[in-house]
Amino acid sequence: MELEIGTIFNGKLKVASLIGRGAMGVVYRVEHIWTHRVYALKLMIPSELNSRQRFQREVATLGSIEHDNVVQIHDAGIVDDQPYMTMELLPGHSLEQLLIDQGPQLDLPRALWIAWNIAQALTEVHAASIVHRDLKPPNIQILDPDGAEPRVKVLDFGISTTLRPSTKLTGTSTALGTPQYMSPEQALAGDVDSRSDMYALGTLLYEMIAGRAPFDNERPIVIATQQIHAPVPDIRQFRAEVPDAVIAILSRCLQKSPADRYRATAELRDACGAAYELLDDREDPCEATVQLGMPGDDQTLVGMSGINLAAPFI
Repeated sequence: MELEIGTIFNGKLKVASLIGRGAMGVVYRVEHIWTHRVYALKLMIPSELNSRQRFQREVATLGSIEHDNVVQIHDAGIVDDQPYMTMELLPGHSLEQLLIDQGPQLDLPRALWIAWNIAQALTEVHAASIVHRDLKPPNIQILDPDGAEPRVKVLDFGISTTLRPSTKLTGTSTALGTPQYMSPEQALAGDVDSRSDMYALGTLLYEMIAGRAPFDNERPIVIATQQIHAPVPDIRQFRAEVPDAVIAILSRCLQKSPADRYRATAELRDACGAAYELLDDREDPCEATVQLGMPGDDQTLVGMSGINLAAPFI
């Protein structure tokens, strides 16, 4: 279903512009004709057998998680046999765009701050027995990157899965995800859990620091094979000043066996926070920092380890 600019969808949402397309959906900027609030409207593209079930899964997933680092859903339903959802419209730009505009290598504190925010989101997501399965730069949004309160949001739970056996989809024995950020067990179309997302976050942190993903090739099958068998290239060949604390995080996240990664996402989150704090003590990494607020934490981002994170301007 394609919507023309100016179309009124569902009797109340005026289509203002096309935001983008993905494998399973198309997203528009819309304005509520009565309240004049703006939203992101996502329509399902029926591209595979389980597409409607997956779309409904994404709706249920977003509806079950309320966290400052996860995109929030406002409404969902079916209009003329067309599943849709409306979500908060997020300003700023994606991590993918940030790497293009200000990369390919980001400042170490900035990369760790982004990783810490993603891990914050994953801690909540995994606590709800959900695995994202498609963490990658386009699915990470940096809000208000040049303003006083930059923040990070995790988007697109379209191929997320649940760890609850009674609610798993059938017919999913193929590898799902993006090869450059896919864990070895995903590449093998095997069982996934929270540690698969840890691997993906490790690839994101690696890319933000090195300016390239650990593995890349024109042929997806080659990348998948590398994820399964090849050793991760030493990041210091691309950036010699990477500290031992960051090497330790990457080494743990990017283990081929899930059993050798972090036991819990909170451990990964706190490791990112601790590495950030070490960098902040060692040098003044940014010209300006700002204290960011989370609901109920007195306007300071504090992890379970008690680390106070001053967020560098993006």
